[in-house]
Amino acid sequence: MESIHSNETNSLWHRQKESVYLPPLDRDINADICIIGGGIAGLTTAYLLLQEGFNVVVVEKSTFCKGQSGRSTAHLTVALDERYSDIEELHGPNTARLVAQSHLESLALIKKIITDEKIECDFHPVTGYLFAAYDEDLKILHDEYHAARRIGLDVKLMESVPVKSFRSGPALAFTEQYEMNPLLYLRGLAEAIFKKGGKIFSETEVTHVRSEEPALVFTRQGFRVTADSVVMATHSPINDLFGLHTKQAPFRTYVLGLEVPKGTVPHILAWDTSSPYHYFRISEHTPSHDMLIVGGEDHKTGQEDHPELCFARVEAWARLRFPMSKKVIHRWSGQILTSLDGLALLGRSPYEPRHIYVITGDSGNGITNCTIGAKLITDQIMQRDNPYEKIYDPSRITLRRFEEFIRTNSNAMAQYSHWFLSKPKPLLSKIPNETGVVYREGFKLVAAYKNTSGQISYMSAVCPHLGGIVQWNSVEKSWDCPCHGSRFNCYGETLEGPSTDGLKKISNPPAPEDSKDNEPSTPNPTASL
Repeated sequence: MESIHSNETNSLWHRQKESVYLPPLDRDINADICIIGGGIAGLTTAYLLLQEGFNVVVVEKSTFCKGQSGRSTAHLTVALDERYSDIEELHGPNTARLVAQSHLESLALIKKIITDEKIECDFHPVTGYLFAAYDEDLKILHDEYHAARRIGLDVKLMESVPVKSFRSGPALAFTEQYEMNPLLYLRGLAEAIFKKGGKIFSETEVTHVRSEEPALVFTRQGFRVTADSVVMATHSPINDLFGLHTKQAPFRTYVLGLEVPKGTVPHILAWDTSSPYHYFRISEHTPSHDMLIVGGEDHKTGQEDHPELCFARVEAWARLRFPMSKKVIHRWSGQILTSLDGLALLGRSPYEPRHIYVITGDSGNGITNCTIGAKLITDQIMQRDNPYEKIYDPSRITLRRFEEFIRTNSNAMAQYSHWFLSKPKPLLSKIPNETGVVYREGFKLVAAYKNTSGQISYMSAVCPHLGGIVQWNSVEKSWDCPCHGSRFNCYGETLEGPSTDGLKKISNPPAPEDSKDNEPSTPNPTASL
């Protein structure tokens, strides 16, 4: 059998550096704090708690640095996906001011950690630009400009983004934003954690948590961590069956790395106002070329029949505006969890005892929101006041977004219509290698994957979380649940929560086809069936 991959695509950062091996947990262990998740959320929390003198253990389900943090394009900015004008209208001007202040403090904390620990991660100050995608979006810019000024942000209204290859039209300039290499930052955090006496175990998958006092964290390998407090830094919470997942929605986003002649694109961050929006930045590449990192074309997880076309649309957008672009060197996708009101879900986990905490709902600003969450939870554990505790409280109810709540959860419920799939079994011998299909076999819905050697693996198409029907992702060679975003590799093993269980293997696979009776007239194996 071919090696089982975590994701088919790898980010620019993954290809620049070899993975760091950290051993799995191989024994029962005690700690003051157990942090589940070894990305920026988990490691920043561990770092801050170690500074307070706690005994901290981090467990990460995959190879170190292979999670969502390594798929970030690392736009470190106070310019949020949720506009300040909308936050002001929804939550009031004081909350909008606190949100901006929290992100400014997050940037300052990241800078301090990098300075104190001497982390070399290509961390540089840049200006970020929000520009209008269409003429009719000019009002969005003006509303955002005035809202940002009202809450004290240093923002300027410019005639255009300073890129010579295209004229964007009016743009907002946010000064003193930052870019960095997120994997180098993660490595630096890990080294600092080890120096302070912390422990990090990779390839240690948590199956469940018993939230008694002390809490018990159980791993797939049969070991457990006993801890006074537990922090869920797993991107999508794995301890919450339903509640938090009604407050956010999972999205896929797509990124390309294209060569451009050195110096033709300035070191800036930029985002347009389209929906879904596009974003770009530059990274060092070779003596003669820079790497243009362009992303966008977001869609709800498991709800795009042809995700490979998202890359084509990102490339078309980029080449129209950067005609000097050369070949595509990198391509990858990532997962975003967008909360209903655009603010992250950080702090004590709702429906759990007070010693269970969660960091989720990154809403497209993952690095800064994760850092805010790490500091907030550290303060909660230390029983210190934090001015942002209320606005990011995961148990909050935003009545003014009730319509969005209904829309988001109606969309999730609508995905259960896949249970009524009538697609008959295709002639699997005819589908291409490295392809997955979903079809009905009697009363069962089957997910079948053909590997590079033509061998077929059969598994249930039912997501173990809440029974959604998974869809084939032709980009990542994965099974994605369209309800709450659980993802599984091509053999059904978990990639991302909320599910902690893989797709159930079908132990008695159907006999090989000996006729073409079941062959569909127009097979489309890459579609989400």
